[in-house]
Amino acid sequence: MSPNEVVASTEKVENDDEHYGASHTSHYTTEEKKDSYSTLGEILDSKCSDPLVRQVIIDMMGVCADITEALRVNLVTVEGSSNVFGDSQLSVDVSLVEF
Repeated sequence: MSPNEVVASTEKVENDDEHYGASHTSHYTTEEKKDSYSTLGEILDSKCSDPLVRQVIIDMMGVCADITEALRVNLVTVEGSSNVFGDSQLSVDVSLVEF
């Protein structure tokens, strides 16, 4: 097993609901902290040969960061409007359209 593999412990314990609640699996890694890590650009350059696919991945990661930030700083409320599927729109839905 390589040092980067995650080891899962699923050993059954008597009355494990009392000990672990909803979580029945613990995950451990032998990976140690490094002084520096590869950047997204470096990893994509080495793993993805298509420049258009690399750009899509970078753009999608940027959108994920925008969504995370919006959820972190905005109060989530119902806006009183619906999307095309009939779902109630939330304040974060509307704020993300502004990006």
